[in-house]
Amino acid sequence: MNIAILVDIGRIEIAQQDIPNPGPNEILIKVEACGICGSDLHMFHGNHPILRPPLRMGHEVAGSVEQAGIGANGWKKGDRVLLFPLSGCGECARCIEETPHLCEKQQVIGAHIPGGFADYVLAKEENLIKLPYDISFIEGALVEPAAVAVHTVSRLGSVSGHNVAVLGVGPIGLLCVQVLKALGATTVIASDPLEHRLNLARQLGADVVVNPLTQNLKQKSFEISPLGLDAVIDCAGLEQTLQAAFEITRRGGKIAATAVFLKDVTIPMTLLQRGERSLIGVMSYEKKDFHQVIQLVSEQKLDVKALVTHKYPLQEIQRGFETAGSRTLPVGKVIIEKGACL
Repeated sequence: MNIAILVDIGRIEIAQQDIPNPGPNEILIKVEACGICGSDLHMFHGNHPILRPPLRMGHEVAGSVEQAGIGANGWKKGDRVLLFPLSGCGECARCIEETPHLCEKQQVIGAHIPGGFADYVLAKEENLIKLPYDISFIEGALVEPAAVAVHTVSRLGSVSGHNVAVLGVGPIGLLCVQVLKALGATTVIASDPLEHRLNLARQLGADVVVNPLTQNLKQKSFEISPLGLDAVIDCAGLEQTLQAAFEITRRGGKIAATAVFLKDVTIPMTLLQRGERSLIGVMSYEKKDFHQVIQLVSEQKLDVKALVTHKYPLQEIQRGFETAGSRTLPVGKVIIEKGACL
């Protein structure tokens, strides 16, 4: 089978290896679609806080069961599946609580474990989620990033009737915009310096779009909500966006840090403490978030497919990563798809 290996910073090569046989309680998945994630781009560019080449990336996987190992009795060849890429130690309190995303020994398929940028990928039975027939493989590959958005919004509590800003509307930010509107937010502000992202945010439900390079985000926020916004989601991960989040959030409001911050930043402690604002960390998702995304997509309350702007076959994955990392092309979500045409 073909596999894509990040052999060095900025360089991916296609190699071949034998198709693996699944061990006990393992499933061999035929990969139909796999999205390029922001964390994949951090690995590709060499600025991920932990991971370095060589790596076989890819954790946004949709496909079908090719072969089930001994003990994996709940699956048969041809079953449509999604990959839940997190694996905890299975023994700590967090794993017992079924929150493996908080396990200190957590491993991730596509990072610590060989991922889905390949013709086939191995996964434990517990890492599979059924993909309904009314959701395409392309949409299935976007369930994982959408689960980040659902988890982010859940960390804010109820958003019904609230005014919320999303700072940075790349793919995760765009999904957060949609999830906020689907769960009843009154006004959603989308802020980003790239106009093509703002245009897509508007199409996907943002009530107000702001380019912080040419418009005053603080002024616009207080026009909408004179005491400040109920919540802000930082999907940019910059010191200036976190500072802005504190400045536009009302007293008692909440700020969710969803982006991967590549370095430590200064937190405005006076705004945090005197206003009793809450800064909330977001670390990926739980299985229940996947199921909520599937429900929202099936009910047509979440349009994940609208984010896809480019599709490439596995053999062109280098080009796919270069496109996904472009700051000049109008790029949304890039998918590596079996049989994709250039």
